[in-house]
Amino acid sequence: MDRIEIIMPKISANMEEGIVVGWRKKRGEIVKKGETIVDIVTGKINYELESPEDGHIAEIMAKDGQIVPVGQVIGYLDKEDKVEITENISNISAEKQSPGLREYRATPLAKKIARENNVDLSKIVLPEGKTVIGEEEVRSYIQQQNEHSRNDLLTKVENFSKSGEDYTQVQIAGIRKAIADNMSKSAFSAPHVTLTTDVLIDNLLALREHLQDQLNDSKITLNDMLIPFVVKALSEFPDINGIIDNDTIKRFNKVNLGVAVSIEEGLIVPVIKNAQTMSLSEVSVETKRLIEKARKGQLTEDEISGGTFTITNLGMYGIDGFTPIINPPQIAILGIGQVVEKPVVKDGNICIGNTMVLSLSFDHRAIDGAQAAKFLNMLKNYIQNPYAPVIRVV
Repeated sequence: MDRIEIIMPKISANMEEGIVVGWRKKRGEIVKKGETIVDIVTGKINYELESPEDGHIAEIMAKDGQIVPVGQVIGYLDKEDKVEITENISNISAEKQSPGLREYRATPLAKKIARENNVDLSKIVLPEGKTVIGEEEVRSYIQQQNEHSRNDLLTKVENFSKSGEDYTQVQIAGIRKAIADNMSKSAFSAPHVTLTTDVLIDNLLALREHLQDQLNDSKITLNDMLIPFVVKALSEFPDINGIIDNDTIKRFNKVNLGVAVSIEEGLIVPVIKNAQTMSLSEVSVETKRLIEKARKGQLTEDEISGGTFTITNLGMYGIDGFTPIINPPQIAILGIGQVVEKPVVKDGNICIGNTMVLSLSFDHRAIDGAQAAKFLNMLKNYIQNPYAPVIRVV
């Protein structure tokens, strides 16, 4: 029987380990070549590992939720559709079974499963007439223990509820863990400073409405409108458009703009590559494409890497202003708040205007406050006077 190793793949150049999110197939199940057999997460990428051949799952070595180094075996595939699982009981050791003094034997596979799950074989009671502990008995015991643990937890939760300390415990894992690690790295390694400013966007909204009439086939969002101005301001301040690599600051001529997207598991940042070359309509199409892939969990490693600057918008959640956390190793991030109608002064008169808050967080190791303030003021001027810079619409 030909046995094939199923290994943790190296999905990206800097990947060192991945998380086994869940097996789509159980041990013994038949699979076809190209069929997804296990879901893997690395960084913020969901990856569907496909079967390399027709056959059946012979062994599952890595449990759901387990972190596995690249190249390590997570399972085995047998290249036969007919499942014949046999257990070699040669060299079986005898130990005392509890309760009682009966002798028991265990197959190598049963021992292996017990070892991986920290099961004491002496606690497994065999049914009448059976003398060898097999896989079935071990798995049944594990299931019973899990059920006991679950019942214990429910009892504890019920007791907490009675004492006014009700809570639900959730393991930080998968994409949520990757986000947590990334944010912790940013918060503790980069000295954050945040500047905020109010921006009057009446002219921008009028321009958007005018352009929308020209692009009936594609809805232009407010984010789409802001991106060309962010890109233009970054071209004027290349010190902000870059990353910190250990003790080196890398400034880029191109703008790879990250756009934060909220998904069920948390937050992910797909990247619009070479945004400085794109027209408004191209930006709109590419943004929608990346957001759709993000929410389906289909982004590739290339589509979330290489960013030089990030924007994050919480306006749709009714947030005015906030302190965004830098997306490492980038130097800065721009937060965008909701559109608010409020009194403003125009030509010496008080009137109602549409405003929003822009929040720029930056790494003080790379730039100082004066540079950041100049960048933010230039961006504000572009947005309030959107006809000044030339925008390529299509």
